[in-house]
Amino acid sequence: MNLHEPTWLELRELHTRSSELWVSGTLSYRYNKRDGSLDQGLWSFQHGPNDRWRIERSGAVHYIRRGGTAYARFDDGMRATHADKTRFVSLLPINPMQFLGGPASILSALNTESQTPNVIGVATIAERAAWHVQVPGPSTDTTAEIDIDQETGMVLGLRGLGGMLAASIIEMRVHESIPDDRFAWNGPTARSRVVERSSVVDVSSLRDIPVAVPRYWPTGVGYTPHAGDADTGELIMILDVEDAPILARWPIGSPLTLLDRLLVVGHAYTVDWTDKTWNWRLYTRVPLAPAEFDRIRDSMRER
Repeated sequence: MNLHEPTWLELRELHTRSSELWVSGTLSYRYNKRDGSLDQGLWSFQHGPNDRWRIERSGAVHYIRRGGTAYARFDDGMRATHADKTRFVSLLPINPMQFLGGPASILSALNTESQTPNVIGVATIAERAAWHVQVPGPSTDTTAEIDIDQETGMVLGLRGLGGMLAASIIEMRVHESIPDDRFAWNGPTARSRVVERSSVVDVSSLRDIPVAVPRYWPTGVGYTPHAGDADTGELIMILDVEDAPILARWPIGSPLTLLDRLLVVGHAYTVDWTDKTWNWRLYTRVPLAPAEFDRIRDSMRER
């Protein structure tokens, strides 16, 4: 039987509906870092409708959520966290939340506005049929290949960053339901406010670091700190505007150290500038007109 080959829009819609699945499985990943080291491992996960998640590695829970209540693993243990926050160092380089529909989906991070992804074949992953899709980018590093389950729309495989990253579902089971207590945290919680470079940062404490931020954006502007160093003042921020541009600040004469390239997948355009103290770089999904950039830069002042 010949299958109807879906358009990219049809695949996106199918993927969006995967957010309503009751599903469990195992995700394998391999990430070759630029420093030559290798990060590889396995995630086990359970997911249900209405933002239910349980994500584990080596038997330890790293993230758990049921609706508006969420906990994530930090260096000192599990802590309550904002339910809409999905980016944590403990879940890098890639995690199961990026494989199902929703705000954290890897499809949301891919820049598909300038070039439409193409279905280039079929694949079998975890004994499931999938559409093999190529997502072109402006460079080899930004070209990605993904495999989307033909039945559920869930992402089953991903390869990108110029071959540096590969991840695949190696076991998957769709359920009628999963007991609700699997998505509740009943263990001890940590209350530490320490911000460490090598750990998941306490976002609220990063707001105490003085920093200039744009005061203008065509649709208004706010920001969410993603990573920071209180000693050097280096900060990585996600601007709370359309397409979530990313703003990096680091000291003049020093390298940018806290930006993980996975964060800026899909943000193919950059603008750099300096002031008396800092280097700045703005990552966007679409290019900014010179007048727009000038207005953004000139609006910046410390809070």
